[in-house]
Amino acid sequence: MDNSLLWLFMFLLAALVAGLPSGYYALIGTMMDATSTSAYFGLVVILLAFMFLGTLGFGTLLQSTNCGGVKDMKRVAQNAGIATGILSGFLVIPIVKVPWLHTIMSGIVYGSTDSAQSKAAADLGYWGFWGGLYGFAVGGTLAMTC
Repeated sequence: MDNSLLWLFMFLLAALVAGLPSGYYALIGTMMDATSTSAYFGLVVILLAFMFLGTLGFGTLLQSTNCGGVKDMKRVAQNAGIATGILSGFLVIPIVKVPWLHTIMSGIVYGSTDSAQSKAAADLGYWGFWGGLYGFAVGGTLAMTC
């Protein structure tokens, strides 16, 4: 079993999940109030959908590479669901605003001088990165079994 593809996809997916909030707020900020609740939860839905589809695609590729073809697509889809569940667990921290945890990244980067939109993007990106990294590590490893 070659783990180099797993590591590559794991960091690629985590970096994309971490970067999505900044791009989302840059785009949505020009069209509507980016600090509204609907914009915030729209971003969370996009992150979860992106994680599921990314894990599904990369998991299929991992199983195809390791097993000589896709042997069990149902297993890959279940593992994508597990990875998405792990990411949603990490995203609970900035959504529910768990004391002191949800401001780790925005407190370091922005302090108290920048907008709420930038802080929300930093917090969701930070926890999205770690959730995406851990979620794909679990989902991708399980998808690699034949």
